[in-house]
Order: sequence, then structure tokens, then C-alpha cells
Amino acid sequence: LLPELAMPRSRSRSRSTGRRKERSPSPDDGEPMAWIFIGDLPPKSNWSCMRRLVTQAGGKILGGKVYPSHRPPCALARIGTEKEADSVAQKLNGSELSGRRISCRIIGDEDRRKIENS
Repeated sequence: LLPELAMPRSRSRSRSTGRRKERSPSPDDGEPMAWIFIGDLPPKSNWSCMRRLVTQAGGKILGGKVYPSHRPPCALARIGTEKEADSVAQKLNGSELSGRRISCRIIGDEDRRKIENS
């Protein structure tokens, strides 16, 4: 008779319960988060590029998405506070990325939804 074979273990050793921690809708100081629109991006822009760009401008990205199929490509980024978003937008608007002059501005929820749904 053949000896009993043990089933191989899953590689994952996570002890997570599968529940994600809910993020608070605003930073600790109570100021609401803001969204920025980054437009006129080079064709091969990706999320890593956007994160680096915003970080170099002094901002902290909390979420967002790159839309490479939009013409021209664009991105939305959620920033911690409106003051921080304003600072990032001012620094990025008119700056160059891979030889292209990009545009950046703060947008509201309605504009964000239009971009997300188009």
C-alpha cells in the first residue's frame, strides 16, 4: 500500500480575517479630502509615475486612477487635504513630464464622476 500523502500547504501564511480596515473619509484634522485632475499626460503614463509626480510636488496620494485611453491621457488623484491638493496643483500645472506640458487642477465630485464614467 502507498503511504498517505499530505496535501501541499498554501503558500500564503496570512492571518488576515479578510476584512479590510475602513479608511476614514477625511484626515484626522477633519478637513475634507480633495481630488486633483492631471491632464495632457504622455501616452505611457502609469500609476507609479503619478504617485512619484505627486509625491515630488509635496503631496500624499490616498487613491486615484490613471486613464490612459482618454484622449489625451489623464489621471485622478485623491489628496489628503484641500490645502495640500492646492499646493500640488499649483506646482504641477504647466510642468513637464516626458517632454509634455501637463495640466493640473482641483476638481469637485461631479467632475470626478464625469471622468470616471466616460
